[in-house]
Amino acid sequence: MLERVIQIISYQQGIDADEIKGETHLLRDLDMTSMEIMDLCCSIEEEFEIEILDEDLYKIQTVKDISDYVKDKSDDLFVSEK
Repeated sequence: MLERVIQIISYQQGIDADEIKGETHLLRDLDMTSMEIMDLCCSIEEEFEIEILDEDLYKIQTVKDISDYVKDKSDDLFVSEK
């Protein structure tokens, strides 16, 4: 999951994936704008077929935060489908 999130960020930001780690901060380390973060969230939603709630956006600050969020949402989806 983390690797795929890194690939998406790498592609969108034009950054070598090797420079992106789980602890990489979207604002501080990648210098992403709020618009770029919104675009990233849309890509993540599309890629993983989840919805990132507006009230959860403030929780997403690092690459690992995104990966954890996707994993939690995917687990929730899997449980609700049973």
